[in-house]
Amino acid sequence: MMKEGLEEKYPTIRYMTKVREKIENKYPGVEVKAMNIGMIESEEAPIEIFLSSDDNEKLLSEARRLKSFINGVKGAKDAYISTDDVTPEIRVELNRDKMGQLGLPIATVGMQLQNALSGNDDVKYDDKGQEYGIRVMVDRFDRKNLEDLESMAFTANDGRTVRLQEFAKVTMDNGNGSLERKNRANNTTLRCWVLGRASGNVAQDIETYLKSKPLDPAVKLKWGGESIYGFKIFKLNSFMKIIRKFKILILGR
Repeated sequence: MMKEGLEEKYPTIRYMTKVREKIENKYPGVEVKAMNIGMIESEEAPIEIFLSSDDNEKLLSEARRLKSFINGVKGAKDAYISTDDVTPEIRVELNRDKMGQLGLPIATVGMQLQNALSGNDDVKYDDKGQEYGIRVMVDRFDRKNLEDLESMAFTANDGRTVRLQEFAKVTMDNGNGSLERKNRANNTTLRCWVLGRASGNVAQDIETYLKSKPLDPAVKLKWGGESIYGFKIFKLNSFMKIIRKFKILILGR
């Protein structure tokens, strides 16, 4: 908590921004989120947009387009998509015809690949009644690149040694987080924090953008977070302005 009298010299928003910049400059690559939490506010993102569609590609494409716009909105910070965590993954495509010709059961190959890459923790070490889990897997040195995996050896039914590259294609790809499922449709959530501006105003900028450049008809949108209340207040204020203008017109007559 800031000492009494210092907030006028160092407003909370300005202080948060300075601390954030200092950390980011000192530790490149570190993700820093600055949130202004009040007495009844939580650490949940004030802007939440729920998107759903039966078309996965359109859903992610529109979510990323909207995220790109939000990143440029004044006051919007750290926008992210709940299912857009990109992580490197190894993709192994098995050729079943070749496996059949070589005499390699798919269950055996699948189990060996899983044990080698993810490990097997079925074994327990018991020390005076205390059990400790042991994970057995291929050494990191032997799985540091695709060539190591391609040369992984398997034993066929006739005892021959067969390399993975003889019956499978091994590639490195960037995988997205799993899409969420709700009401039989794919879902993802776009969230962002707000700094130095009311969340209702940020949400209004987003809604204005969506009116000029609407989402694909296959993608449905639902608002969440504090933005719901922001819209209610905005619409109420707009309604009151109309009422006041109406009264002025009546009195003018």
